[in-house]
Amino acid sequence: MDGNRRFAKTHNLSIERGHRLGGSALEKVLGACYLAGVKILTVYAFSTENFQRPRAQVDAIMHLLREQIARCSAPGGLAEQLGVAIRVLGRLDLLDDETRGAVMKAVDTTRGGNRLILNLCVAYSSRDEMTRAVRRSVEEYSHPRSPSHPETALTAQSLSDKMYTADNPPVDILVRSSGVYRLSDFLLWQCHQATHIQFLDTLWPDFGAWELFMVLLRWQRMRATTGRSRAGDAQAMVSCYISPGVCVLLALFSFFSAVSYYLAIV
Repeated sequence: MDGNRRFAKTHNLSIERGHRLGGSALEKVLGACYLAGVKILTVYAFSTENFQRPRAQVDAIMHLLREQIARCSAPGGLAEQLGVAIRVLGRLDLLDDETRGAVMKAVDTTRGGNRLILNLCVAYSSRDEMTRAVRRSVEEYSHPRSPSHPETALTAQSLSDKMYTADNPPVDILVRSSGVYRLSDFLLWQCHQATHIQFLDTLWPDFGAWELFMVLLRWQRMRATTGRSRAGDAQAMVSCYISPGVCVLLALFSFFSAVSYYLAIV
């Protein structure tokens, strides 16, 4: 979700306002993902490196995170409306007590969501995730094996099982917004040989249902061209809170992408 600060500077807005507009963009994208049948949406909300920003800016982002995640997970909120289960991935021990409590409450409140998983990567970096997975594996395999755990060697699957995304499939589409051509230490392990990476010039606050639709259409064309496909059942299209015109457009074309897939946005 890159480009909030540049959007704010371009439009003579405060940095905080830029981040708020970025939060609004996420809500719109979440609604469009629900309509299109996306099963898992993972977004890069705050990296471990972001803690190096000025303290006032970090505090403002954490305040916004608490505010928006509480609103989304509240009774009758967006998560309940769309059947979203919120998960927060990353070093939660690095968060202040108030923010950590807010995100854990949201995770617990939305645990029953069964239509769409929203992974919020907060205090996250992929290298740290992989390092911690390897460390846990080494510690585990250094102990005598029990009959129920006879493995004696590390494997790719054993490491995958120790990632934050252990119960998620590999990433189908990875989107980088804001015209920056780098992955910024995001989901490096979870990407694979068939992951479709798209770099967009759109700043995150400008990212909406149309941009998402085009991402999915390009991905579907790529699958048709390469012949790679994963089976999945079409999902029922229910009302969405985004504009009616966009809802109709996505509904007309959702057959292109209404399968089980995993979208990640950095």
